[in-house]
Amino acid sequence: LGMFVRASANTGQKEIFAFTEITRSLVLGLSQNGTDWGRAQDTLGLAVVRNHLSQSARQYFGAGGLGLLIGEGYMPYAAEGIVETYYQWQINKSLAVAINLQRVSNPGYNIERGPVHIGGLRVHAEF
Repeated sequence: LGMFVRASANTGQKEIFAFTEITRSLVLGLSQNGTDWGRAQDTLGLAVVRNHLSQSARQYFGAGGLGLLIGEGYMPYAAEGIVETYYQWQINKSLAVAINLQRVSNPGYNIERGPVHIGGLRVHAEF
């Protein structure tokens, strides 16, 4: 069993080009290898995420500022929350497949949106 914590923060006073708009974030997670169910190379994981925008970023987006993913000029703000789980099957030494499920509350920091549910499939191959 493994556990991780990740925290980040910035002022939010500069327009950035990044994968998403986040000025403060806290992530807590667990991962468990499959030894207990006879699949030692498999991994089951769970993470809980809380993302925030600074006051200046909220004002920027509320006034019509544009980011990579958000910015329609109207944003009744609420922190964004994510619960994510995944299972990764190690098929053989060079191939793994993972299924991922996420529940996102207040997507794009907008209290009037969501929750949304997102599913994903990831394939990792090594040659």
